[in-house]
Amino acid sequence: MHPRYSIYFILYSLYDSFYKSNDLFISQLLIMISGIIYHNNYNYFLRIIDISIVLYGLYLHIYAYLYVCVERDYYFIMNYVIGITCYILGLIYNSHLLHCGVHIFPSIGNIQIHKCY
Repeated sequence: MHPRYSIYFILYSLYDSFYKSNDLFISQLLIMISGIIYHNNYNYFLRIIDISIVLYGLYLHIYAYLYVCVERDYYFIMNYVIGITCYILGLIYNSHLLHCGVHIFPSIGNIQIHKCY
């Protein structure tokens, strides 16, 4: 899969969160905006802000899953772990294809969380 197709997973996850949970939608929108700003202007300060917003969004999704969702399957954690692994391997091997996994797998995990709302 070409890395440009990862945007479809991101947009569907954003769309899904808009109709299911507004608080998670706002965090995903902030993640998307900070990522766009950072990738248009590579700056160390913007990278720190981008990573901080991503970690805050991750915290919100895990919190929502643990304290709001009634039915629990932990497949979303597997998707987050695969996404984090893709991030680390993408840094090591400088691979855009692995970086694509950073967007695809957590987006699938987010969609799984939105199912329980």
